[in-house]
Amino acid sequence: KTYKIKFNKKMGGGTFDTGKQTITVGTKFTTDIKIETFLHEVIETILCEKNVRYSLDYDVAENGHYLFCFNHRQFEEIIKDIALALK
Repeated sequence: KTYKIKFNKKMGGGTFDTGKQTITVGTKFTTDIKIETFLHEVIETILCEKNVRYSLDYDVAENGHYLFCFNHRQFEEIIKDIALALK
């Protein structure tokens, strides 16, 4: 899938929407944080598309409580997708 990258001057983090196929990166912070946020959202989007991100039932309210689970073959496919996304 192809995702549209959006930049938002009013936010500092990032989000993605698999339905709308968008990734939004906040530009409120330093260049290093913008790069980290961009990579974070791209990789997490790929992991969601591959169905290897799981919400932890006991703590779903927190954005940071996800479990990523995949085998080495899946990891190789994920790396190929990351490389393709960064072209």
